[in-house]
Amino acid sequence: MTRKSRYISFCKAVRMVVKTSNLPKYTSKYSPKKYTVPQKITLSALKEYEDKSYRHFKDWLEVSTKIVDLLDLPEIPHFTTLNKFNNRINTRVVQNIIGLFSDDKMVDLAIDSTGMRLEHGSYYYTKRLKQLGIKRSQTSKHLKLSIGIETDSQYIVSSKLRRGPASDHIDFDLLLKKASSWSNLQTVIADKGYDSEKNHKIARETFNSESIIPPRNQDVPVHRTKGWYRKKMKRDFNKDKYNQRNKVEIVNSVIKRLMNNSIKSRKVRTQNREMV
Repeated sequence: MTRKSRYISFCKAVRMVVKTSNLPKYTSKYSPKKYTVPQKITLSALKEYEDKSYRHFKDWLEVSTKIVDLLDLPEIPHFTTLNKFNNRINTRVVQNIIGLFSDDKMVDLAIDSTGMRLEHGSYYYTKRLKQLGIKRSQTSKHLKLSIGIETDSQYIVSSKLRRGPASDHIDFDLLLKKASSWSNLQTVIADKGYDSEKNHKIARETFNSESIIPPRNQDVPVHRTKGWYRKKMKRDFNKDKYNQRNKVEIVNSVIKRLMNNSIKSRKVRTQNREMV
């Protein structure tokens, strides 16, 4: 039996999701109507999956006849076609696609953040400059990706991009708000980087969900810990449920291993679209 190509499976999955997302077939009524939005999104996702530049991806498509036939492309698109499409498309499109899988059941949400490289110098080059005491302004910034996943399926149900370094706190309520539009939140699980009385109140009082965030400074006794919810967390910390947070770290690891941990685009707008 012939083994099914992972590229074919990937394209079929992306195309199926996009086709059922009620997106317009074309981006504009003035569009030349040569390639549809599902075709372009599938190609863009495949480009990131392969971690190729626009020019190299076009060359790769020319020898990938099965994918061209599967997507029913009239011809291989010019590399600027995908580039311009990614510049125009709104990042909210992904959140709309996520909304397709909304459910009324109660779910557990695990959140975490990670950093993606924005500079293109090699590891040895940047390390050597640091040893010589030469500072590079590019290395002081990175793209901070914060995500929330549903622990059972490990779907990414909310995300936020910003320039780092930045505190984890500032994206906590936004991640919960996006996730709550997908399903009802039963439990919110995060590491101690999100520990604050304000975040506990947001999870419990605004979204009516249990919050499991380990308090910092474990050696500080309960009576000296500030905040009612933070004191409660020290008394009744559920370690078994908190261990589910490892799944969001797995998702971050998979993203970096499959898609690389560096962003190729130069402009802020295109960097965000590439990451999404």
